[in-house]
Amino acid sequence: MLRCWAARNDGPKAKDAFEELRSVLSSFFGLDLRGNVGDVDTFNPRLHEFAYGEKQSSEVELIRPWVEYVAGEDTHVIIKALVKPRNQP
Repeated sequence: MLRCWAARNDGPKAKDAFEELRSVLSSFFGLDLRGNVGDVDTFNPRLHEFAYGEKQSSEVELIRPWVEYVAGEDTHVIIKALVKPRNQP
């Protein structure tokens, strides 16, 4: 799912393949991508992990979304979002 997400902007067929895979994984397997690149959030160790070499920070920016398994009311993070410290103005 994440490889397809990373390649989704490589052309119209890549985007279509990503959307199709995302739909199938969500509908049949309960897997969803959460968060948007560039979102700023408070660091949550359940959802986020810092990119290699990045210093930890309480406020982070998403580099890659997380993958979540949804089963009714229960959700489980399968792959954490990759984050970096938020650039301070």
